[in-house]
Amino acid sequence: MPRPLIVSDDETRAVFDLAKTGNADALNQLLGLFRPALHPVGRPFVPAALQAKVASSDLVQTTLWEAFQAFPEFRGQTVPEFWAWLRAVHRNNARTAVRFHRQDTRNAGQEVGLEGEVADAQAGEPAGELMDREADALRRRAFAMLTADDQAALRLKESGLDYAALAGRLGVTVLAARQRCSRAMRAWLAQVRKLGAD
Repeated sequence: MPRPLIVSDDETRAVFDLAKTGNADALNQLLGLFRPALHPVGRPFVPAALQAKVASSDLVQTTLWEAFQAFPEFRGQTVPEFWAWLRAVHRNNARTAVRFHRQDTRNAGQEVGLEGEVADAQAGEPAGELMDREADALRRRAFAMLTADDQAALRLKESGLDYAALAGRLGVTVLAARQRCSRAMRAWLAQVRKLGAD
């Protein structure tokens, strides 16, 4: 993927340097410069069948919010390093969102308890499949830890509703529906990370 022109731009470097000093306005400006360049980064990770449920604009918004929160820990010193870090965060968010939207499409009859997992592992089941099930269980636990409002917003979005229909169901504006879904997705991602770290 070619680098966006902003990566080598002197103005971008100046904004980046100011953001590194802790200036929140400069960081907002820096993230805004990279917003359009993030859209094509996540597309290859979202299958066509899920693109209606995993909106590029939602992924970008989540990535920018996370980048804003995590920027103080960013150790890079150059704009290209920042762009590489931002792309990595965005790709991770795209993969996580796809896994989230696929989790409800599994056949519940294929799920087994811990005894079944142990038996499968002893019977030579590939470790990757066992790890996938463990990751699915972690994501379900993270979802259960969300507030009822966040769960409802994510379930409605998962059902395939566009934001206008979602807004009607929630009794809010379209912008508020987008924000609620974005907030719910961020809360879910945070829970997934927290449970994964434990």
